[in-house]
Amino acid sequence: MKDIDFKDFLIQLDKRIEKKLWEHKLNGQYIILPSGQTIDVAYEFSKGKERVDNLKELLKSHATKEWVLKQLQDPTLFNKINQDIKNLREENKKMNINFLKEVTRSRIKEESTNTNSSKPVKDFTDMKYDALFDSKEFDFALSKDCYWDFQTKTVRSIRAVNKRPSFGEAKKDMPVQYSNIMFYRTTYDSNYQLYFFDQMKKLYRTNVGYSGLESVEELVIQNPEVITKENLYGFKAAYSPDYHSLLIFPGYIDNQSFTAYILDINTLTITDISLNGGSKPAKHVFVDALVWYDKTNRVFCFSGSSYNNDKLYTYSPDTNTFNSYNNSFSYMQNHIKAFDEATQTVYVFNPITRTVANIKFIGSGFDIKTNGLMGDVPNLAGAMAFIKDDEMLFFYCYEANDKVFALNLHNYQIYDKNYYVPKPLSSDDTSSVLYVEILQDNWGNPLYNQVRTAYFYNLNAEPTLYTWTYKYNEDPANPYNPSDPNNQVPWEFVTMPILTSEVLNFVYSYVTVLNNLYGQLVGVQYSRDDGKTWSEFVQTEDLTEISNQPSGTKLRLKIVAKHDAEIVSYGFGGMR
Repeated sequence: MKDIDFKDFLIQLDKRIEKKLWEHKLNGQYIILPSGQTIDVAYEFSKGKERVDNLKELLKSHATKEWVLKQLQDPTLFNKINQDIKNLREENKKMNINFLKEVTRSRIKEESTNTNSSKPVKDFTDMKYDALFDSKEFDFALSKDCYWDFQTKTVRSIRAVNKRPSFGEAKKDMPVQYSNIMFYRTTYDSNYQLYFFDQMKKLYRTNVGYSGLESVEELVIQNPEVITKENLYGFKAAYSPDYHSLLIFPGYIDNQSFTAYILDINTLTITDISLNGGSKPAKHVFVDALVWYDKTNRVFCFSGSSYNNDKLYTYSPDTNTFNSYNNSFSYMQNHIKAFDEATQTVYVFNPITRTVANIKFIGSGFDIKTNGLMGDVPNLAGAMAFIKDDEMLFFYCYEANDKVFALNLHNYQIYDKNYYVPKPLSSDDTSSVLYVEILQDNWGNPLYNQVRTAYFYNLNAEPTLYTWTYKYNEDPANPYNPSDPNNQVPWEFVTMPILTSEVLNFVYSYVTVLNNLYGQLVGVQYSRDDGKTWSEFVQTEDLTEISNQPSGTKLRLKIVAKHDAEIVSYGFGGMR
């Protein structure tokens, strides 16, 4: 990465200087200025914020690159600041994109309502504008070699922006021999710890840093005998990062009374909460139960399973009480679940009815919505899934199916992601999946080494931990080459159809594009029969006649572009 001007560096350095000063304060360290003056950092902090701000300005006034690096004791600092500025430029780009979206929206509104306008849009009977703030109008089945970018809210080429994950083997011969739950805790920046709790009441941990996974250690639980059952096969659990604890339901048990436990990860002790107060299930929570932690409301949520008429409950660690609600949800073992951290919503895919339910706790109860799916739905019974960028990704677990399918959570269209898993994964009963995304440090600064990794623990043959890693940064050794014949092939973005009020003979479109380094808009095509027949290539904002197409009232737009162009927004429609 090209070095930056030192003045810009100092401007961006402000937060990181304060962070380092805090570390110097806590460690009792001093700073020696180039003049030889010694500064007691802890003393400056004791005098209040104004003294700390003055100290930061003093450091900037005396600073040289070499002196800053020596005093702050961080040889990677310039790389981190470079990344900060790159992230800032990305934020500015997003602001520009949002500005372009609004300009296009205002222009279409003006030209469609102004009777004196020379644009044909004022006479249209049907019109659609999409700012691409979500992907519900993106047709994944018909579009080619492009995707909707969750970060920029634009449509981009999959070849020009490398966001395809790589599948790898993280660790063989894992000591975890039984079905388990995985969870993680952040430690510092992009370092974190993976935890495994298995059905034999064993807890394992491994540190994950810049060099990958370290050795796995067993953490000895102080009182495992509190859970009288030796084998927790079929257990259900959820982890709370706020309380650093697991809520555990034991699975198959001999008696039918309600049993629940809390495992404190800090003290490594188990507490029986079965007799805690509140409105709780009368019978045991069986294996056909959903369990998750709601960070917004700071409660564990769970379904009572078929033993308790599928009622939904919460457990509050703050008050140590249970609560029941009028809602109910029937979850079966062949259903596929995934939790969306961004919206604190559980999604449950039913492979029999081919529907997806989204369940969210709203404080006074549970909001449950069920939607049918669009597209050819494969047999995904027994698959594992996680959620990333508004998509539920399914990893099929039986036979030799190495395909990955995605469910768009805006328009509920399911499609082949064109990703492949070279290793067969066993079913959700004997394996586990965890998606880890860490993009900022504890101070809210974007991380230089951002984490976007899914972990699959596979018990199929030999216990192995696999990774599914997203690397968003371009490989410096293999930069994008626009002259490569493979990259010369245009990519195609096809919209979902407009259901028009009548058969349209004349159509028109607006397309806002960022060309970036190499991009270009090739042209657009129209179809009034739902994508079966397409017009010739034309330029956007050209009134185009399509009366020679088969009659139909499902109008689609196809936008064709090349390289790193980004579709910011679009509008299209027509008249008879």
